[in-house]
Amino acid sequence: PNLTDSIIVWSIDYKKNTISMFSIPRDLYVNFPTGWYWRINETYSRALALNKNDKDKAMDILSWLISDITGQEIHYHVDLDFDWFIKIIDTIWWIDINVPDNIYDSTYPWKNHTYTVFSIKKWLQTLNWTTALKYARSRHTTSDFDRSIRQQLIIKGIQEKVLNLWFLTSPTKIKSLYNVIKSNINTDLDIWNIISLAIFFKDVPKDNIVSSNLHDGCFYWSTTCTKWW
Repeated sequence: PNLTDSIIVWSIDYKKNTISMFSIPRDLYVNFPTGWYWRINETYSRALALNKNDKDKAMDILSWLISDITGQEIHYHVDLDFDWFIKIIDTIWWIDINVPDNIYDSTYPWKNHTYTVFSIKKWLQTLNWTTALKYARSRHTTSDFDRSIRQQLIIKGIQEKVLNLWFLTSPTKIKSLYNVIKSNINTDLDIWNIISLAIFFKDVPKDNIVSSNLHDGCFYWSTTCTKWW
């Protein structure tokens, strides 16, 4: 339950009014501070075990590794779980995603160690929390690289919905969103950091949010080593 299968580095430029999201694949092999080698998604879980379940210490160790990989200092962390994901989308009712490719996954994990079918068509789709979670997690017919980009699309969808004018004018919805944000989350951002970020996000144009990921595009005689969305 403590594997960090989705790791996204956010870089915020206040002067240029831009945000970039960079996904790191969960299977990236890294050198742990103890000298052992593991997949990066195991780092947080193992650091918890070594530090008496100290979540902040474990996240500091993961942040250190990510900083070493990217060359960027990690100033803050936000640790979210499935419950948070489900509650926030349920609170805002739905999100709109421009799905870039068809997906048909006949082995999506289901109840009691069984499987179910998840399929979605390429088009502008409206997703409730159930479909959004499947869209974020499905990978058996695609790859973890594709999944990371889908997760970034969901984040953009959440941002667009939350910053929608009608939502911000609803006191009831704002209160519900606040209650969701403060639960099921571990972060070293304080309330003033969060307010400052919310004000900043409100004025960032959609085209100023750039997404990319670490992937295998440099292999197989590819002509490019970078993909941007």
